[in-house]
Amino acid sequence: GDAAVVLGALAPPPLSPGLAPAPSKGLTGRLRPLRHATAVAEKELSVQGDDTAISSHSPEELDDDARMIASIGLAYDADRIEAYFAERPEELSEHSTSVASTLLRLAIPVAAGALATWARLNSVGRASKDDSLAAAWSSWRSDVAPRLADALFELGPTYVKFGQSLASRPDIVSAEIAAELVRLQDALPPFDEAVAREILGSELSGRGPAAEELLASLEGAEPVAAASLGQVYKGRVGGRDVAVKVQRPDVRRTAAADAAQLKAFARYVASLQVPNVGYTGDDLFVPLVRADLLGAVDEFCSRLFEEMDYSREAANIRRFASLYGKQGEHAARIPPPGVRVPELLHELCTRRVLVMEWIDGERLVPAETDGSSPRPVAKGDLPLVEIGIAATLLQLLETGVMHTDPHGGNLLKAPWQPPPPAEGEVEEHHVVQDPALKQLVYLDFGLIADVPLQVRDGLVCAVMYIVRKRWDRVASLFNQLMLLPDWVLEDPRTLERFTADIEAAARVALDFDGAGPEGVPSLRFSALLEQLALLAPRYEFRLPPYFLNNARAIGCLEGMARSADPDFNIMRRMYPFAIRRLLANPGGSPVLRRTLRDLARDERTGRLSRRTALELVDAAAALQGATRQEVLRDFLRAPGGRRFAAEVLTGECLAVTERALDRGFSFLDHWASRARKAVAPKVTGLEEWEKEEQSF
Repeated sequence: GDAAVVLGALAPPPLSPGLAPAPSKGLTGRLRPLRHATAVAEKELSVQGDDTAISSHSPEELDDDARMIASIGLAYDADRIEAYFAERPEELSEHSTSVASTLLRLAIPVAAGALATWARLNSVGRASKDDSLAAAWSSWRSDVAPRLADALFELGPTYVKFGQSLASRPDIVSAEIAAELVRLQDALPPFDEAVAREILGSELSGRGPAAEELLASLEGAEPVAAASLGQVYKGRVGGRDVAVKVQRPDVRRTAAADAAQLKAFARYVASLQVPNVGYTGDDLFVPLVRADLLGAVDEFCSRLFEEMDYSREAANIRRFASLYGKQGEHAARIPPPGVRVPELLHELCTRRVLVMEWIDGERLVPAETDGSSPRPVAKGDLPLVEIGIAATLLQLLETGVMHTDPHGGNLLKAPWQPPPPAEGEVEEHHVVQDPALKQLVYLDFGLIADVPLQVRDGLVCAVMYIVRKRWDRVASLFNQLMLLPDWVLEDPRTLERFTADIEAAARVALDFDGAGPEGVPSLRFSALLEQLALLAPRYEFRLPPYFLNNARAIGCLEGMARSADPDFNIMRRMYPFAIRRLLANPGGSPVLRRTLRDLARDERTGRLSRRTALELVDAAAALQGATRQEVLRDFLRAPGGRRFAAEVLTGECLAVTERALDRGFSFLDHWASRARKAVAPKVTGLEEWEKEEQSF
């Protein structure tokens, strides 16, 4: 609720009374005012003869994107963008004035509504105020939500991307606001079709008969979907339907201006100082915001510029399909029926146009909303969400190539398509398609992250230590995860405080009650992220490229699963992946090897214990639905597994030998003592002699 109040301050009022959005009436009702506003604005601009009118784009204007690339480059480069606008200050000034004016005009009625709500609540008695408090602020958030969604769209792709991220976090922005922000994921108004046809013509002309056939099939076609960076048409090539994704005009210039503004704002905020109260170190003053704001802005803008390059997205599709598609390298490791990746038409893909096979399917998360919160995933679709989570964990913990934007608009459920017959396989013996069986389809490959091997190993170890409640070990892994500066771990007092804070955060996000024989606690991933966000300023967390996107991906999927099953526990899905990788250690990682030895060590003797090692194997077997023998067989096939088994057996042999020697020496001592007493002279002082011998 508090976060929603802060974000609500950015929400826009209507552009004019005549264009005010009506109260929430479902998806269509909310989109109609925005489309009407766009049409009116275009008409006004055309009447005034403004060159920026969408309907007046010329081929020369459409080449503006190429000129921007020549000036600032295809990838995000903060220095080149800053230099570009330093030579054109009037462009940035105009853009900044527009953004500031929009935010100011939109913030005033939202703030006024908040004050009115507060005043109304304080004017009633305490009993009635307690009853009406939640309802009053919920009503205020419901009023803020459509204004915020419309404002983010009006401000352009950078802000739309921000809103898409917030749509998956109702725990932060509230259910009312998240419900409205969902439409930013794939229910945006399209841009002018004439402009889209000009872009298609300029990008595909001269590319052969297939391109000509595609262009002919798109004559008079209307977009079937629109998103922040482009819109999609249904065309036809070579006798089959295809999806054609066309980029919005001027998106690069707008994104570059937004990047320059955000960088300047982050630089200003980072320069602010406050007294050092409650922070580490001896400085009198510390930064107001200790997180790396400049780095966060660079990371966000880098991802945005990557998404604007459709050639890069085409390469991402090919790479993702080669790993996880129908015949991908790791396809067999995803629960059946696996995932589906659209087939790309390479010869028709350019920097601003993407062409791939058309897949008939439905959104995994229903697009409609009930006016207060996004509709949950259907209970019957939970297995598909589970497949998505298994695929994401495979990508995050094992392979390292990860789709980092699996929100509700990027996942479809479609009829299962069996893989093609293997070479030499008789067609009639091949698996036939079952129309009742659904398959998970990935869309939108603009964001594919590479998770470093060091981080993957650190995550595996962290999961294992969390289950064992070894908070000191969890804290020490934050450097392995590339999240923590060295000084935190090098200073014993700071490390002790950090360990205590990690344990306190775990008590909020984890529930060990009813963990079961494997000891796997229930984890609320969103709560864990919130707790880490609270610790970030105090310990100067870094936010490397993999972290935010990957955390968002897991949080998104967890939210979908919990909407269908409130008892869903993502930790029980993570633990099998972690323990399997820990046992196998295919790359011979020293970190995994040390962690396995640590977990398999007998606390009493300090040696590797066969009993403790088998407890790990039994936990893996129980969570994977396998037998101990099957897990051991897979474990011993890996070089790391054989080495570890040899170490355990060596330790067991040493332990057995030591026990045998101890018993043997005890036996000899016993009989030697009896013999000594039998033959010892019966003299006065024998008792004193024996005491002296024992002390010696």
